[in-house]
Amino acid sequence: MNETTRTALRKFSQVGTWHTIHWADDERFMDFIIAAYRNNDFSISTDEFRAEFEEIGEHQEERLSDLYVQYEQGAALLRRNGG
Repeated sequence: MNETTRTALRKFSQVGTWHTIHWADDERFMDFIIAAYRNNDFSISTDEFRAEFEEIGEHQEERLSDLYVQYEQGAALLRRNGG
């Protein structure tokens, strides 16, 4: 993962509310997806993605899985739209 992409993901993952559905968290996550697109990070593995999150609680597992899918879908959409 490109360091700029990693930094964008950390800005999201290191906020204590990342597992909630809060507009500011959503914006930070979208910034990560855009950074991934701009840096051609289209194949970030689930392990690499999860490594940026500290202490994942049981109730956060599903949210984390959903977020990874959102990353994949968002990056695919931007790639398709960007040519």
